[in-house]
Amino acid sequence: MARRKAESAPTCQYTYKVCSNLRSTKRNGTLHLLCDYHRKKANAIQRASNHHVPTSLLSTRHQ
Repeated sequence: MARRKAESAPTCQYTYKVCSNLRSTKRNGTLHLLCDYHRKKANAIQRASNHHVPTSLLSTRHQ
């Protein structure tokens, strides 16, 4: 039931803090869960995480 409210709410569904910005729109016209600001922030964190090389791999590479 709570998921339905989130899907119909026009404001950002950022989990950790109340955000009153409007949700951004997808290419197909439906709404993303987050506003533009929080989407860009989440995407930047995800990009950095994807490029991160675990230190355990680094130690085995240089042997």
